[in-house]
Amino acid sequence: NLMLNTKDTSITNSVASFTTAMVLTSSLGYHLQNATQPWAVSYPLLAADFNDWRGVTPALTRGYRIAQDLISYDGKVPFIQWNKPATWQTEINIEQIPRWVTHDTKFKGTGNLTGRKLSKEESAKRLKMWTEVIKPLLLAMQEAKLLDLGIEQDLSSSVTLKKTGFGTLDAVRTAAGKVSHRLYQLPRMVEAYNRIATGIAAAEMAQNHRNRAKVMKVYETTPIAYAVRIVRRTQGDFTANDAPAAVKWVTNTIPAGKLMVQFKKFGMMMGWAHVEAWKQLRKGLTKEERAMGRRAAAYLIAHTVVLSGVRGLPFISYFTMLTFLLGTGDDDDYDPNMTEGLIERKLMELFPDTPEFAKAIARGPFNLLGVDTHTKLSQAHIFSLMPFTDFEMSSEGFKDTGFGIFGASGANILNMGRGFEFIAEGNYYRGIESLMPKGVRSGMESWRLGTEGYTSSSGDVGAPPDTIRKFQLLLNGLGIPASDIVDLKWTNSEQFQIRDFFETKQRRLKNAYKRAHK
Repeated sequence: NLMLNTKDTSITNSVASFTTAMVLTSSLGYHLQNATQPWAVSYPLLAADFNDWRGVTPALTRGYRIAQDLISYDGKVPFIQWNKPATWQTEINIEQIPRWVTHDTKFKGTGNLTGRKLSKEESAKRLKMWTEVIKPLLLAMQEAKLLDLGIEQDLSSSVTLKKTGFGTLDAVRTAAGKVSHRLYQLPRMVEAYNRIATGIAAAEMAQNHRNRAKVMKVYETTPIAYAVRIVRRTQGDFTANDAPAAVKWVTNTIPAGKLMVQFKKFGMMMGWAHVEAWKQLRKGLTKEERAMGRRAAAYLIAHTVVLSGVRGLPFISYFTMLTFLLGTGDDDDYDPNMTEGLIERKLMELFPDTPEFAKAIARGPFNLLGVDTHTKLSQAHIFSLMPFTDFEMSSEGFKDTGFGIFGASGANILNMGRGFEFIAEGNYYRGIESLMPKGVRSGMESWRLGTEGYTSSSGDVGAPPDTIRKFQLLLNGLGIPASDIVDLKWTNSEQFQIRDFFETKQRRLKNAYKRAHK
């Protein structure tokens, strides 16, 4: 009934397509973030089910190796046509026998892309694995629409929109739809790799592992059915028909509801992985089920901390919001240091002599290498109602919250609005930068930081350009969060919040004095 009474329109689809290209698919950082999903969710759940943390890595690696033989993309790189016709389409051919059947997965020698040729016995063993387990699994995933995101989720619907009669407008819409389509093939390709690798790893471990009997007893299923379940649980089913009921209701009953729930399915899926792990700890379940639940909950948290630090843990965003709410009002004892960065500041107090170690705990160990993964690989917002909006108790904050109801599209509109504000103030470069897609905006930001330094909106220089390392500018330009630049933004945000506290306090004291004097 909901599907028959949909409020979805071609305009909504065009806005969703535009938002996807602006904030996600144009950025290399997003695709790298997307590629880590199996290591963040699939890995800990497989390790928990079979009580074998070390055994997941080789299984996943083999899955990626097989996926490499099955996935093709004739465009190679978006917008670049290497002297041949290109359909710009990600293709998955599960009918061909992968090279993995005949060649070793361990590459030896410089430029040796095929690896060592296997013996007839080993090749026959792998062929049997392919025909009896892997190919049936991939066919089952294809039937369940889990093999990749699928053409249904391709947001290039603006290509097929009816003509408006205005030639320029129709040409722009058609061109924009083609760009969106071509960009969207990259996440399709990344998703295909992730899903095939996860499914193969799950089926292999269920087929060969010593704990198979216990796991199969818990799930009452076969290795192939178990693998399909793991793919659905960790990689998600993003088809419209299999969306959560709440998402269907919003999309199909509220005008522009699709924009309100765009990209929300991923957060729901990640959150449900944690919820299911904790559900397995309740009374009434078997000893094996509770043990699997304990391991799943622990591994999920451990992998999150390794990938994104303490600040990436679920519910951290709500802890920050609660801290902010408790710190507002007329309480004279309120500590101005109670900012959004409270957790990180407390960690720095614990390790005053090694601030880099404190940052590594807060933002993830990759911070020591110059990459701040907590902004990309975080799970802090998976339970957030408005993950794309920063909560702030002010008139500006309420305006942001109003736009934040419309999710990523609302946040994108706000960002573009700030771009026009910069232009109105005469800062044309900063304004054009804010109006660009994420991939272009990151490069323009790095150029600005490398030539002007880190500046505030008023033009004050917070860090001269010669203090920012070139490697950090390169990372940031590629859309990969650079620790030095993230640290500058974090410090500026903390200073602003503390400064705002005292300015607000000063205004209140002045108003109180005026009232008392009167």
